[in-house]
Amino acid sequence: TGYGLAAGQLVRLKEKGLYLTIAVEQVAASGGYMMSCVADKIVASPFAVLGSIGVISEIPNVYERLKEEGIEFQTVTAGKFKRTLTPTKKVTKEDKKKSEEDIEN
Repeated sequence: TGYGLAAGQLVRLKEKGLYLTIAVEQVAASGGYMMSCVADKIVASPFAVLGSIGVISEIPNVYERLKEEGIEFQTVTAGKFKRTLTPTKKVTKEDKKKSEEDIEN
């Protein structure tokens, strides 16, 4: 993303010995927060909002449609939760719970 690139450029400046202070007047969320985390110091106005604003995970699921067409996918993984959500398998309550826990943590 552009924010990842910008954070990378800030790291390059720090690697050259520049002490980096980030100033936030209103909002540094998501990518802005990522960039701020690179700094040696963050200065924020009293009512500024800083931090991650959440994560969304979406993936289309065509399991039922494939089943109607007689198409079956088989996936072999190295562990129980290596592939919890995929477009080609039925999502179980356990898969959904694990994915939600991963996002929240």
